[in-house]
Amino acid sequence: MGSFDESALRQAADDLAGRGVDVLRLGYADLIGTERGRDVLVSELARTVADGVPFCRSVLATSPMGDVIPIAGGLADGLPDFVAFPDLSTVRELPWEPGVAHCIADVYEPDGSPSEETPRNVLRRVVAAFGELGMTPVVGPELEFFLLCRDEGAPAGWSRYGEATGNVYVTGRRGDPDNVTLRFLRQLGGYGVAAFAANHEFCSGQFEINLWHSAALDAADRAFRFKSAVKELARQEDKLATFMAKPFNDEGGSGLHLHFSAADEDGRPLFDDPSGEHGLSAVARSAVAGSWRTHRHSRRSRTRRSTPTSASGRTRSPRG
Repeated sequence: MGSFDESALRQAADDLAGRGVDVLRLGYADLIGTERGRDVLVSELARTVADGVPFCRSVLATSPMGDVIPIAGGLADGLPDFVAFPDLSTVRELPWEPGVAHCIADVYEPDGSPSEETPRNVLRRVVAAFGELGMTPVVGPELEFFLLCRDEGAPAGWSRYGEATGNVYVTGRRGDPDNVTLRFLRQLGGYGVAAFAANHEFCSGQFEINLWHSAALDAADRAFRFKSAVKELARQEDKLATFMAKPFNDEGGSGLHLHFSAADEDGRPLFDDPSGEHGLSAVARSAVAGSWRTHRHSRRSRTRRSTPTSASGRTRSPRG
């Protein structure tokens, strides 16, 4: 993609302005899922976005501590740019930020080709591979997170919110003294991420908000938006939300569970067979076997997929 249809951008700007939206927030995921982006005035949308919004390529591999990780086409190559174009089908107003809408951006190289390593494009290739088999991958994301509150006596200035034991699967003020997650759930309900339920999880200060299943790309988009939204909503409450896999040595970790299935070209579930053993089809048993074989025989592949960061790697250590 070398340029965007300016008439579509002008139409989008008119639609947004008519709804009282004056800022469009463009966002995309870097290689570890952190949202990067830019706020654009709707009145300047067509002029600003028509040729893509440029970003330094190395931002894709900038660590949470600000380290620039060497990648192909990054620091060693003079910090070249890539460009981001909005996927206008993903525009959603932010219920907690009046006058602002969010839009997921797709990332391209300056020559117009898709940036192959960006998460959304990687997933598109996976979905296309399923399509060649006549299948659509379906995913239900389930994300856990910790909420932290300010604590001047804590080493990092934050401590777990609502510190108490025995609150797994409780709701209300017992595990959430300020009813924070109740407000989160209501705000997310108006954001189009298909959130439908919330509860306290096993650890102190740990919560879970459930999302409905859908086609893989849509599910990934919703999970990405959900994480950014929860972090923003926590900041509005003067709190901090973290989805780190293992932020504390004295507590368990947070999981990202992906409930996976597949459908055929007519939308029929391919894993279901009421007459099969345990109600599973041959396709389902093959999927389980393939997953088990990969995990059992390829430690390196298993580690890359299930513990891709140092924090997630700590969940596999007996010392925490």
